[in-house]
Amino acid sequence: MKRILVSMFFFALLLVNTSAIYAANPVAHPILRHVIPWHMKAGFSINSVAAVDNATALGINTAIIYGTPYYPADPVGAEMLAKGLHEVDGGLASDLYYYECHRTHTVALPPSGQPNTYCATDEEPAMNSENALLAAIDTHLQADAANPLIFGYWVLDDWAIWDSGSAKLVLQAVHAQIQNYTPSYPAICGLGVAIDKPGISDWIPGLALNYSNSGCDRVGIYSYISSYAIYMDGSQFDFTLKAGLSAVLASLRQQGWNIQNTPLLGIGQAFAGTYATTNYEPGITVAQMQTEATAFCQAGANSIGWYGWSDS
Repeated sequence: MKRILVSMFFFALLLVNTSAIYAANPVAHPILRHVIPWHMKAGFSINSVAAVDNATALGINTAIIYGTPYYPADPVGAEMLAKGLHEVDGGLASDLYYYECHRTHTVALPPSGQPNTYCATDEEPAMNSENALLAAIDTHLQADAANPLIFGYWVLDDWAIWDSGSAKLVLQAVHAQIQNYTPSYPAICGLGVAIDKPGISDWIPGLALNYSNSGCDRVGIYSYISSYAIYMDGSQFDFTLKAGLSAVLASLRQQGWNIQNTPLLGIGQAFAGTYATTNYEPGITVAQMQTEATAFCQAGANSIGWYGWSDS
């Protein structure tokens, strides 16, 4: 998701009842191959005891956590354990981001004359090889294997457009590491799809080249509108995701993806307002969120989540 992201916060089910959507659009799903079968209702940065209580009261069963996961020995982790809230460790995706960031400043530079839109500076120079990346991930996995709250891993976020496909083999290596420690926990590969105006899609098919059946146990597709310089209420945009979502799924199928084997997690936009002090993030209403959720469910998603972010 966007790398200007600083803190992600929880929005879920308060604004849309996904249970009603599931009931209206039932989809049969098989058990995940070699991974724990659970329907996620996910929120981001559920990072306090009060947030855990609020989330679980609304039916949320999964917290996707960037940074250090919570443990039963700390107050937030203890409350998660008591309320049955699982964690998905997003720290692996962060490690891959730092790895790719270093690559874009060394061996995978942007096209000549173009700025580095992926990361302006080399944020973690020590993440300078696949071996360094896998060592960092190994440390994550050793800790996560002893943490009863962890039930999965978010392993991929945004990737440099000009370096498409370079994560495929790396993700397969990461998946093999996961199998060594927690073979039943899914590796979730994320891809972003823009919410555009009707009939328009700016999806870049090359971004799906990172996907493989041996690197990803689930696919997480997250949707959001680009920021604009002026206020917009979002009514100009197609929250059915018709063009964009179809394009993403078609690209994944070309890489061998099959929703019956690799389930879909749909993550909708749940934020709007002033962004970076100069731009504005359009939207969002209850109806727009319901439309997003319905689009993902009709595409076959067996899990739904919501995210937003606040600017530094």
